[in-house]
Amino acid sequence: MTDGAGRRDTPTDLTSMRDAVALALRGPDPTEALRIVCRSTADALLVDGTAISAISGTRHRETLCASDDTAAELEELQYSLGEGPCFEAFDLGVPVLLPDLDAGAAAQWPVYASRVVERSPARAVFVFPLSFGSLPIGSLSTYRLTPTPLDAEALAAGSELAQTAALVLLGLQDPAGTAARVQREAAAGRLGVRVMRHEEVHMAAGMVAEQLHVSTEAAFDRLRGYAFVETRLLVDVASDVLAHRLRLDQVG
Repeated sequence: MTDGAGRRDTPTDLTSMRDAVALALRGPDPTEALRIVCRSTADALLVDGTAISAISGTRHRETLCASDDTAAELEELQYSLGEGPCFEAFDLGVPVLLPDLDAGAAAQWPVYASRVVERSPARAVFVFPLSFGSLPIGSLSTYRLTPTPLDAEALAAGSELAQTAALVLLGLQDPAGTAARVQREAAAGRLGVRVMRHEEVHMAAGMVAEQLHVSTEAAFDRLRGYAFVETRLLVDVASDVLAHRLRLDQVG
C-alpha cells in the first residue's frame, strides 16, 4: 500500500509469492512459476510491466516471460542494439536503475534511451540481475509509465524477486528439456504476451555469412548494424533475410 505521495504505509510481503512459486514448480505446469514471479514483481515494485530474460551474452538471449507488449519490446530493443540496462545488470551483477529516461538517466546509452522514448510509453526502467552465486543467468526487467524512482523497500523486494526468478530458471533446467518448453510457451504467448524467439536471427546470420563470406559472428554484427541504421528490430531484419526480401551483400 502507498499514501498519496507514493510512499508505502505497509511492508511488502513476498511470503505468499514464494509459497506459490514452490507449489507451481512441483505441479503439472512448472512454467506457471514464471507467471507468478512476473505478476508479483508488478505488485511488489508498483511498476507497470515486467519481463524475465535468460542471457548468455549480447548475441544470445531469450525473453522467457513478459507481462505486456511494452515489456516485450523493451527487451527486443536491447537485443537489437546489443546494449542497454539489461546487459549492464547482467555483466556487473548489480541493479541498473533509470528513474527518468527523459532527463538523461540513461546517458551512457543515448540511442537506447531515445528509442525507448520514441517507440514506447515507458519513462523509467529498473533492471535486476539474475544469478546463481557468481554465475549470471539473466535479468528481471521492469518499467514505469511515469518517471519516478523506486523506494528502498521496492529495491529490496526487486532483489529478492530476482533471486526467486533465478532459482525458478535453474529449477526448470532439467534433462527433459523444460527450459526449451519455457521458450516455446513464451513465444506462443502462454506466459504472458507473445515474445520473440531468436532462432531466426541466428539462421539469418548463417545466410548472411554465406553471402558475404564472413564468420557467423561478423554476419550477426552486420545484421545488427543494418537494424541500427534502419531503426528496426533485429528480429524483423532477420525475417526479411530469411524470406529473401533482403540481401546484405546487395546493400550499399
